[in-house]
Amino acid sequence: NSDIYNLEQAKSLAKIQAQSFIENRLRQLKKWPSLPHPPLVTLSLNAEFLGSTWSEGCYWLEQILRLAADKAKQLRVTTPDKFAQYSSSFPLAVPNSSSWLDGGFAERLINNSNNWVINYINISNKHFYEMAKTSDPTPLQVESINQALRELLLAQSSDWPLMLSVGENSTIARKKLRNYLIAFNKLYEDFLDGRVDIESLRSLQSREPIFEGLDYRQFFRQR
Repeated sequence: NSDIYNLEQAKSLAKIQAQSFIENRLRQLKKWPSLPHPPLVTLSLNAEFLGSTWSEGCYWLEQILRLAADKAKQLRVTTPDKFAQYSSSFPLAVPNSSSWLDGGFAERLINNSNNWVINYINISNKHFYEMAKTSDPTPLQVESINQALRELLLAQSSDWPLMLSVGENSTIARKKLRNYLIAFNKLYEDFLDGRVDIESLRSLQSREPIFEGLDYRQFFRQR
């Protein structure tokens, strides 16, 4: 029974909200004490809402980036790799465990229906770090490690344990998880054997073309 979605009105409101967001970040930065490096603000978004339940969310994010570019002397968008150039070490920060789901904790994501997922993910994380620490990988090995990271990122989606928890499309969730983890394990085992199955790699790259420009070396640098 809602009114027809008005794109122009939505864009106008999103632009106002983006301006307010940037202004609040600038005020926030002014309150911080002097630091040996530029202060860093992390914007965490549940990307599945952008363009879906928050229809103008993508436009809002575009405005955030444009406004940040206009105020580059005060505020700029960066990457972990670029920010790490300011120092060889930063204080360790451990975020609180929380969730946007019921109660603010992760009981929907880790319970008797799906707690096996986190075990497999943790093992795969450790295996991926073994791959990422490789010195002087060949171009083909870089492709293999990047694809392993794609498979791992896809397996880590909160959709799968959530679907298992609520019993909605649980068969699909198990199948997706199984496919991603099997693909990751094959890449990892081939890597340990010092080889790359080119045919299998190309098949995976075409099957899941997400994050086409992903380069694990931007996030996992040899120190």
